[in-house]
Amino acid sequence: MFGCNTVDTVEDIVPEPIAEEPASVEQPVMDTSIEDTGPETAEIIEETKIEIPIQEPPVKIPQKKITFDIASDEGIDQAETLVVQYAMKNLSLSGLDDGLWNLYDFGHISIMSLSDIIAQAYAEKLVSDADILYLIPGRYSRYDMSYSELKQLIYLPYVNGTYTKTTLRHLIIDGYKEADLTKVITRKLVIDGSSDKYYDPDTMGYVVVDAYDKGMISRDDLHWFTTSAFKTGSLTKEVMHFLLIQYGYRNGLIKMPELKEILTRANADGEVGREQIKWMITAGYAERDFNETEITYKDVLP
Repeated sequence: MFGCNTVDTVEDIVPEPIAEEPASVEQPVMDTSIEDTGPETAEIIEETKIEIPIQEPPVKIPQKKITFDIASDEGIDQAETLVVQYAMKNLSLSGLDDGLWNLYDFGHISIMSLSDIIAQAYAEKLVSDADILYLIPGRYSRYDMSYSELKQLIYLPYVNGTYTKTTLRHLIIDGYKEADLTKVITRKLVIDGSSDKYYDPDTMGYVVVDAYDKGMISRDDLHWFTTSAFKTGSLTKEVMHFLLIQYGYRNGLIKMPELKEILTRANADGEVGREQIKWMITAGYAERDFNETEITYKDVLP
């Protein structure tokens, strides 16, 4: 309408084709610079920032043998279940023995827990005198149990008050008599019981000297636990004096003829020297264990 050419009708008007825009449209470039919009905006930007950790090469961790992953309480429950099954005659004594030690060997129960479980079972009469000999000194003789484990199984329940001194003597002396414990190990148990403060001298006297009086051990055994132990240095002259004279003679467990024979042999065999025997007899006078009409140096020394 506004040009030089004109047309008479509307039909004569032919629209010109609209030029298509190119297919590729230039994308706007994002401004990555952070505009300082104030402290509040800065906090938001800081909170939404995502940090990608740097990937470090893996560290090789030494492999360690892993046993069953069972809580200690569960291990104790399993051990107690074994004891109940044995008491109900649903499990043999060897089965109880193997079951308890498997739990210990695989780390499900500690040596303290094991000693407590056996002791409580004995106190509640779920296992007998013969059973604990099988479970403790018997196990030591049959399998690879350490001396430290043996000592803890015997002495910990005594210290805790579960075992009496009679039970203690039963495990040590009867364990020796049944050939489960050797003479060397038995004497070591007796000596360590005193030196490690598991029991007092009176209990030591009960375990050894009273056992001699009751015929549980021989005269040779009495020498082994007293004068022979003194020779090795594992027993002091004070303890030897207490066992033989104060606990043994004064309580009537060792008669005077026996005491003279013991001291005479100890000197003759080189277990106790002349000076130590003189000291023992002199100490006996001082403590009024006996007097000079009962024994003199000449009775036992050549």
